[in-house]
Amino acid sequence: MGSYHAFGGNKFIPDLTKETFRTILTSNPLYTQTHTFYREVIEELYPQVETEIFAIDKPYNQIGFPEKGGVTSYFSTTMTDADLNLIKEFLDEQKISILLTRAFKESGGFTITVGSVESTGSKHVDFKGHRFNIEFGEFSSFLEECNSYLTQAKNYVANDT
Repeated sequence: MGSYHAFGGNKFIPDLTKETFRTILTSNPLYTQTHTFYREVIEELYPQVETEIFAIDKPYNQIGFPEKGGVTSYFSTTMTDADLNLIKEFLDEQKISILLTRAFKESGGFTITVGSVESTGSKHVDFKGHRFNIEFGEFSSFLEECNSYLTQAKNYVANDT
């Protein structure tokens, strides 16, 4: 479950303090083990996002483009509606679902990252006067782990669907 209601909805946060939430995070047994990725995330990355997690004022209360008063990690902050329409058109032509991607506007074009296990097939494509760099394999290690658990779960499902 994400921290926003449905697709593009308003943000909600649990009714607890930052300190209580941090206590919950550090109570995980992985935190007490030395040299774990979990501990590294809590100590190094969590402080960088803690304010945004608990912020409920603009722009942190709504998913959307910064120019419309929102915040997103799917698109860079310099993106516009026109850029998004171009990216949608490009991805349709490439037969890549926009739901699997993130897009970043850079000087000279766009970088599209695709959440996939497979990291091969990355390419550069010119489209309507813009350069698109497509990079496959974003979140591949997480997706591989998820696939492993889904494969194991097949032994316990009620039907093929």
